[in-house]
Amino acid sequence: MSKLPKPTKKQKQFSINPEGKGIKRIPKELNTMAIRKRIEDIEEQRAWDKAWRL
Repeated sequence: MSKLPKPTKKQKQFSINPEGKGIKRIPKELNTMAIRKRIEDIEEQRAWDKAWRL
């Protein structure tokens, strides 16, 4: 019986953890990218809300 290869360090960082057991370490670049995207989404939503007077 052949064992499955162990995931590499990079694969572990990007693996999805549905149970939420323990926090996976995220590379800094990915983190700042996600934050930047989130800020853009919020600003877009604000503009949309203003246009629709919500």
